[in-house]
Amino acid sequence: MLRTRGLIRIAIAVPANANYAVTSVQNPYGCNESDTISMYRRPLPATNLRFLSAVMSDGRESSAATGTTKMLYGNDPASLLSNLAHQAMDATNGHAQASKPVSISDPRLPAIVNFEMGLTTAQVFTNGAGLLSAHGASGGPNALLPEPFFISVNSSVNPLVPQFEQPGGLATPGDGQFTPAIFNALP
Repeated sequence: MLRTRGLIRIAIAVPANANYAVTSVQNPYGCNESDTISMYRRPLPATNLRFLSAVMSDGRESSAATGTTKMLYGNDPASLLSNLAHQAMDATNGHAQASKPVSISDPRLPAIVNFEMGLTTAQVFTNGAGLLSAHGASGGPNALLPEPFFISVNSSVNPLVPQFEQPGGLATPGDGQFTPAIFNALP
């Protein structure tokens, strides 16, 4: 499924108190158990994680529901790092079916998070323009590495006022120095 459809199978046990029963399963991939439900999802982003504002596509690894912390300007990047460690712990215990449960204090988790945070990707070539780093342009992952980021870098301070936050550097978020004009198309 991963190689042909880009999907990962997640087998979830039917809850004991479910108000339904699985009576028949016809799965063309051979996952025909009636005591589990096969859920399929696409792999999560695996690069450029420092730009995340929530961990997991539904944000569950950045919420009180899983004992993790919502990522905000005031707690970033500490919240991102701890949420990624929690997600790695959950994946190891659940998907990898750890023979011995891994706890959040496991010394291997920071190594996993550091590896994840070190992965950066960006497009380097396009058929129409060629190399995106040619002629002084700054395409590719090397140009992305020093790019500043903080939670709400592109957020409006007040949805009713078109005021945007200053990206990175020594600027103060919400100071109104950033202009969205940089996103306007060239004539």
